[in-house]
Amino acid sequence: MLIWLKPNVKCFCASDIDSIISAELPDKNLHPQLYETVNQFMIHGPCGCINPKSPCMQENKCSKNFPKPYKSETIFDTNGFVVYKRHEDEEKFVIKNGIKVDNRFVVPYNPELLLKYNAHINVESCCQSILIKYLV
Repeated sequence: MLIWLKPNVKCFCASDIDSIISAELPDKNLHPQLYETVNQFMIHGPCGCINPKSPCMQENKCSKNFPKPYKSETIFDTNGFVVYKRHEDEEKFVIKNGIKVDNRFVVPYNPELLLKYNAHINVESCCQSILIKYLV
């Protein structure tokens, strides 16, 4: 589903994006239900060198480009794609298929939508109409 935002609520800067999209594990103690929901629905893989037999692996590389790099802040790359904030935090992790994974494996999500629908809902910021191709 592609949603167009009204001009007064569009995301023009990183802090706007951070206010509606997260690509990090929530604090387990402050938001236990959100933490469990992210764990259940929004963890990719695991794949890469920690699980090279994952179905997403093609030619020794994840087809979805996971694990993502750590980033101290959300940025816009040169192609207009958003690179989401993903802190390196040894305290925040989940165990998936017996493998410890961290923020590098979190699929971007909106906390309110995730809690409301209790399902996998990948939310991405699309800043240019040419990027819509990614969604097709």
